[in-house]
Amino acid sequence: MASSARVLSMLEKAKLVCWFEETHSLSMAARRYKSEFGMDPPNMAQVKKWHDQFMSTGSIEANDQVSLNQSFANVRDKLFIDKF
Repeated sequence: MASSARVLSMLEKAKLVCWFEETHSLSMAARRYKSEFGMDPPNMAQVKKWHDQFMSTGSIEANDQVSLNQSFANVRDKLFIDKF
């Protein structure tokens, strides 16, 4: 029998990334996930990848290729343009 992986919501992914950043412990993030959502957490290697991606791009979405610096620059430019 093949096991199927459940697709996690963005909220679940974001919470896992935040918990890992907060605690610096994959096992603690996994325990908090199990406590909050009542189910087994995803593979912790995947959580580490999401965390690394978030730290480098500012997003946990796989298809988001915009860097964090570019995002800040775009927001800054938009705010500056809207003022004048």
